[in-house]
Amino acid sequence: MSQLVTGDAVVLDLRPARVPSRLLATGIDLVIMFGASYLYGYIVNQVGGSDARIRAITIAGAILINFGYLIAMETLTRGRTVGAYALGLRVVRDDGGAIRFRQALLRGLAFWAVDFAIWTGFCGGLICAAVNQQSKRLGDMMAGTIVIRTRSPRPPE
Repeated sequence: MSQLVTGDAVVLDLRPARVPSRLLATGIDLVIMFGASYLYGYIVNQVGGSDARIRAITIAGAILINFGYLIAMETLTRGRTVGAYALGLRVVRDDGGAIRFRQALLRGLAFWAVDFAIWTGFCGGLICAAVNQQSKRLGDMMAGTIVIRTRSPRPPE
């Protein structure tokens, strides 16, 4: 249980998402991103053209899909991706408000640059979330966000 205080001095009763549910949601999103990138590459290859042009367009499209999916989905749905919808998770600001483009952009860039990068062994965000009390990864800390559970029962009082 995490109690955050908004700017209006209202105590929010938020339940942070834990590492296993965040990992599964990220896995769902990665499958979607890599599947869309593969499909895009297949379509570009079928259209044809020179080998260099096909490779350049495929790489540019894959980068756009992998960065754009996370940023666009979180911005347009106010903090949810397909994986988050499936597991009942939502990204909110530290004060409990809906995220905006700036937070989604920071989270998306930090995901590929730090949290899921080859130099962190593809598990920098996982390690950070495992040791953080609110299960925040580095992208969450940079953007000032927290991932909460939206479909969880309240604990008995």
